[in-house]
Amino acid sequence: MHVDSRKLKNIYEIYGDDYVVYSNTTEDEKVELRLPNEFQSLLKEPKGVNPLFRKVKEYARERGITEGDIKRYNIGYCDSGLYSNRIIIPSYDSDNRLNYFIARSVFDEEKFKYKNPPVSKNVIMFENQINWNEPITLVEGVFDAMAVKRNAIPLLGKFIPKNLSDSIYKKGVSKINILLDKDAQEQALRYTMQFQQQGITTKNIKPTDKDASDMGFKEVNKILKNSKDTQFSDIISQKLKTL
Repeated sequence: MHVDSRKLKNIYEIYGDDYVVYSNTTEDEKVELRLPNEFQSLLKEPKGVNPLFRKVKEYARERGITEGDIKRYNIGYCDSGLYSNRIIIPSYDSDNRLNYFIARSVFDEEKFKYKNPPVSKNVIMFENQINWNEPITLVEGVFDAMAVKRNAIPLLGKFIPKNLSDSIYKKGVSKINILLDKDAQEQALRYTMQFQQQGITTKNIKPTDKDASDMGFKEVNKILKNSKDTQFSDIISQKLKTL
C-alpha cells in the first residue's frame, strides 16, 4: 500500500504516528498499518472494575462472537484515544501482517458507528483465514463473515476490491457463494455473471430480511448448504425482479 508524500503528511497530522510506520527507502513512502496503541485484547480481562470491557464483551456476545472468534481474529477494544469505546476487529494478510481493522462503537447513541483507519479498503479481509482451494463466501461486513465462519471474506461494502478480484482468478477459485443484502443485488448479479463467464461455479444466495450476522452460524450455513448453483435463467429472473 503506497501514498504520496503529501497524503502521508496529512495522515500524520490527523492521526499522529501511532497508526503508521514510515520508510524512505522508495520514492513513494510506504505506510504500514498498526493497531492503535490503546488496543487491548478481549481475551484478557483487566484488573479491577472495567465497565467498558464488560460492555464490549456483551456487545460481542450479542453479535454472535464467541471466545474462539476473539482468539482467531485477535479481537480487542480501545478504552481511550481516537478509537475509544469501540470494538476493534483486525484483518491480516497471508503473511499475518495487519492490512485493515474495523473500529465499531459499542454504544447505540454514537452518531458515527464506524471509525476506520485512513488507508485503502483495497485489501483482502481476513486473508490469513482463507483456503483458496475451498469455496469462498463473499459477504458485506465483518460480522457477516464471522457468522459464516468458514472461508468468508467481507467486502466492507457492496463492491469487490481489485486485490480480491485478482486473487480469485490468480488462485484458481472454483466455487464462490455471494451473500449480499437486498440493496446490493444488482452488484451481486453482475458478479455472478462475471464469475460464471470465467468458469467459476457461483451461488448468488437470495437475500432474506435478515443479514448473515443476524441469522447466526447455523441458519446462515443451512441456507448456504441448501442453495443451488445459480443458472443463467436464475440471473434473468432475478434481474427482472430488480427492475
